[in-house]
Amino acid sequence: YQRRVHGGGGADPDRLIIKKVVLTGYPFKVRKRTAVVRFMFHNPEDVRWFKPVELYTRLGARGHITQPLGTHGYMKCKFNGPIQQHDTVCLSLYKRVYPKWSTKTYSSVHGEPLAGLYGDADQEE
Repeated sequence: YQRRVHGGGGADPDRLIIKKVVLTGYPFKVRKRTAVVRFMFHNPEDVRWFKPVELYTRLGARGHITQPLGTHGYMKCKFNGPIQQHDTVCLSLYKRVYPKWSTKTYSSVHGEPLAGLYGDADQEE
């Protein structure tokens, strides 16, 4: 008696497969609930981009980015309680792996990709 585990119908498109990436940084200066964190980013544009994302530490404190400092990716962060110098600051990022997110736009009449959008220079008509 054999039991078939999976039919040949392919993968389930309603199920999302998510990849998690954790960025880490280390406190450079600590003053009660405020800390300057380094080694998480390398320029102030990235610090501004990730400003709305919540931070957490390995010891359990939660916080957020208040402002970038300097030109090397340092940032000032505020936490819900005092943090320690030897703690690690983390930021979780999630990326959709399956199903792939399509950037092509399809016309409703012919079902073909519309040329000229999203920099489709290699498609010629």
